[in-house]
Amino acid sequence: MNSSRLFIAVLTILLGHVSVVRSQVLGDGIVGHVEGEIVLMSDVQIASFQLQEAYPDQSKADLECMALDNLLMQKIFVIQAERDSIYVSDEEVDQELDGRIAYFEEMFGGLENLESYYGKTITELKADFREDIFDQLLSSRMEGNITAGISVSPSEVRSFYQAIPQDSIPFFNAEVELAEVVLYEKPTDDQNQVARSTAEELSARLQDGEDFEFLALVYSCDPGSSKIGGDLGFIRRGQMVSAFESAAFRLKNPMEISPVVETEFGFHIIQLLERQGERIHVRHILICPEMTDENLNTARREADRIRDKVLDGAITFEEAVEEYSMDMSSKNQGGLLQNQNTGNSFFEMDEVEGVIAVRLDDVEVGGYSQVIPTQGYRGERGYRFIRLVSETEAHQANIEQDYSKFKAVCLEQKKQKALYDWMNTVIPSIYIDVVSDYQTCPQMKNWKVYE
Repeated sequence: MNSSRLFIAVLTILLGHVSVVRSQVLGDGIVGHVEGEIVLMSDVQIASFQLQEAYPDQSKADLECMALDNLLMQKIFVIQAERDSIYVSDEEVDQELDGRIAYFEEMFGGLENLESYYGKTITELKADFREDIFDQLLSSRMEGNITAGISVSPSEVRSFYQAIPQDSIPFFNAEVELAEVVLYEKPTDDQNQVARSTAEELSARLQDGEDFEFLALVYSCDPGSSKIGGDLGFIRRGQMVSAFESAAFRLKNPMEISPVVETEFGFHIIQLLERQGERIHVRHILICPEMTDENLNTARREADRIRDKVLDGAITFEEAVEEYSMDMSSKNQGGLLQNQNTGNSFFEMDEVEGVIAVRLDDVEVGGYSQVIPTQGYRGERGYRFIRLVSETEAHQANIEQDYSKFKAVCLEQKKQKALYDWMNTVIPSIYIDVVSDYQTCPQMKNWKVYE
């Protein structure tokens, strides 16, 4: 179980392969159960393939054992998160999903190459990825709850550093840390009313018998579902924003259609396709308020106003992030931008977006860029300003310059122990079974496996 964090880090980068490749694995079958949640052979094979890069000297059998151990652990995190009513919003899933898709687009050399490789459209790929990403985020949030409040002292960090053999101390290239405050365009009351009226008209047409898929294709502004008739696949409680979820789960009969539902994304019409226990299969039509350049100009003025308040000392940067920033992925990190390639907050300069790098040319550590244009994961336009949090030259790692990095690793080790201790307390109450082929894995001694 000590490899769990590595698995999650690998999964963070490579997730998306899981759902898509799963369908390409021949002879798939169930390897085990965790309280009714299944682990598939394809899950094990794909996860073991991902671990191969980190453990090139391990045998195929050893990698599969490690992968199964990690998958069991993740299932338990998800199960406990659901028991504790831990919430992951639809917006968070969508942001993570779009980030992963963007990564894969770059890796495959463009959207067309990505779609061609898998033989699926981008909307179909997103539908495949969605549930896996939800579970991964839920698992991560559960881990966060378990390790909340854990810290390390300066003496612990220094002891950790001193224990590293001299020939194992890494060399770091020049790096920066960046944080942001983001303001997106917002609709006016009149724009909202026009969108609501359009949604109400479509709702009436649906009641008159018009085809839901066709209207979703023509009118829905949801880029992730409109091309497939508004289909969102199966969802569970906690996956969607509350207003959408409440309306969707009130639907009782297949093909039943909801009234118009307002969320922060716009106005939805939801149709129930199928119900399976606590999961429902739904599709929707989303009508978004139509923005103009004036909406964008308002966002820019607001971003300028907030930047001025920070520069004048009226509010701190951290307060600006908490009160005003509209990008959830960076907001949840105190404004820090995350490097998708590494999973941490450090960027080598060639990894920094060109438009940001240019604006930071004359900015010193602790300073701020001018307000610059940006675009959200749903295509929403906006403006942001960037804070240069830290800047380091290329160097051999040392405790003075790289204290924060060594602190992060030291803290991670301490959190790992807390997760291991927590897992040992819950395992006796969790029903786990694993097929006989894997019960000889040395990791299985960590689990209470039932025949």
